[in-house]
Amino acid sequence: MRKITKSILLGMLTICLCACSPASKEEVERYVKKEFGKAEYVRTEEIDDKTIRYYFQDDQYDFEYYVTSEVNDILIDGAKFGESESKGSNFEKVYYEHALEQVQEELAALETDYGVRILTDFDELYRLAEVYFEAGEEALAPKVTKAVKEVFAAYDTRNYWAERHIYAYDAGEIRLGTYSFKYDRFLTPEDEEDVLFYERIEMLNDEAEFVRKEQKVFKDTNISLQDVVDVLGSEPVTEDSMVTYYYFTVNGEIYYMVDVLVDSEGGIAWYTNYQEE
Repeated sequence: MRKITKSILLGMLTICLCACSPASKEEVERYVKKEFGKAEYVRTEEIDDKTIRYYFQDDQYDFEYYVTSEVNDILIDGAKFGESESKGSNFEKVYYEHALEQVQEELAALETDYGVRILTDFDELYRLAEVYFEAGEEALAPKVTKAVKEVFAAYDTRNYWAERHIYAYDAGEIRLGTYSFKYDRFLTPEDEEDVLFYERIEMLNDEAEFVRKEQKVFKDTNISLQDVVDVLGSEPVTEDSMVTYYYFTVNGEIYYMVDVLVDSEGGIAWYTNYQEE
C-alpha cells in the first residue's frame, strides 16, 4: 500500500512539474487584503532570485510589515520534483506589538483594580495575555479575563484574534482556565475538553447540534477493549474506567461520540455511532 501511495504521489508531482516564481505584487496585495485587512503597498525588496519581500503600511494603525514570497524545491528522497511557492509574514508579531503599546495603560489599571499580575509579549500567539491571581481571589478569573479580552478586542476591530485566548493561573501557577475569544466565555479545563469534542462533532457534520453529555463505566458500553488506543499522558482505559458520552443530533436523529480512541477499519478515531451518509 505504501509503495502504491508513493507511486501515485510521484505521478501527480511529475504531472505538476513546473518552474515557479515568487508571487507578483498584485497577487500579494490580494493576499494581504484577505488575510490582514486594508493596507498600502510601500516597496519591494528582492532577497534573491527565488525570494521577494513586499512591504505594506496598515491602513488603520499605520505600522509597517512585510509579506515574503519564496520558491522552494519539492524534494522526495533527495530528488527534486518541481517547485512550490509559499508566503510568510511578520504581520502577526507587528500587530501584537503595536497593540501592546496601545493597551498597556488599561492592562495596568486592571492589575491595580483586581490585585493581579498580567503578562504579555509572547512569541506563541495562541494566547495574548496571562493573568496571575497571586493574592487569591481565583473566583474572579472569569470576570478579570473577560475584562482583559475586551481590552484587546477593542483594538482588534478586524477580528484577527478570533481564535485567541486569555489564560488564568492561581498563585501556584496552576491554570484555572482560559477566556475564549471564539466562544466569548471563560472555559475551565473541563470546559476546554468539552469544547474539543463539540468541534470534533462539528467536523463529522457541520449541522450537528450538541444535546448533552453523560458519564458511563466503560464495561457498560458496546466498545471492545481490544480496539481501544491509549492516549499519551492519560491513564490506560480499563473495564472500570469512566468515559464521557457526548450526544448530538443530525436531521432529528440522535448520535453520540465517546472520549475513547479506537482503532477501526477507518483508522484511529474517537468512537462514535454516527455514520456519514
